[in-house]
Amino acid sequence: MDEIKGWRIETCKGPREGCANRATPDDGLAGDLDAVFRARDFGAGLRAIVGGRLKRRHEFTVAIADCPNACSRPQIADLGLIGAAEPQQTAAVCHQCMGCVHACREGAIAHPGLLPILDPAKCVRCGACTRVCLSGTLQVGRRGWRVQVGGKLGRHPRLGVELPGVHSREGVLAAAGCCLEFYLRGAVGGERFGELLERAGDEALRDCVRDRGLLAPLLPPRAPAPILRGPV
Repeated sequence: MDEIKGWRIETCKGPREGCANRATPDDGLAGDLDAVFRARDFGAGLRAIVGGRLKRRHEFTVAIADCPNACSRPQIADLGLIGAAEPQQTAAVCHQCMGCVHACREGAIAHPGLLPILDPAKCVRCGACTRVCLSGTLQVGRRGWRVQVGGKLGRHPRLGVELPGVHSREGVLAAAGCCLEFYLRGAVGGERFGELLERAGDEALRDCVRDRGLLAPLLPPRAPAPILRGPV
């Protein structure tokens, strides 16, 4: 009897201990991902690919990190998920407290005048700026998950490749299904997911993810915070 089921799902400390940095708290996601593997009888499929008893190195790994600090190391997992809270500018008048500028560790926010300016190329979607914004000028517009595929360690380490967009919970589960189908259909021997992507390309995987719908919808912005005025 195999002691290894064929997949391993790891989480950061957020669901266990709580964490102030959680961009996308979802304590049930790991269990639902486990159900995706079971529904596809992934263990039996992996044993057929390996051609024998499974070892730990054969496992398909999933790492869930609730924020870009990535404590669970999603960049080196077969499927890595990183919580994302994408800032969105609203019509609320900025108090010009500069809290967002100081909170952003990436230097993605400039404040040269009346409103903050976000640089999406630098932003990692941690949501820190929205948590300190007193006026409501910056709020979370899209909350979900960044999805990375094909990471691994070993002799030839490889960082995961990020799929475009911020994905909803349903999108993450659909993307996981795409990954498993792609792997079971194309893997050879004890090949890791990243090796399969390098050998076969990821066009079919990206098409599958795109076709199953997937970007997280923009959340409706809250009502603008009232502008605080001193005595007249």
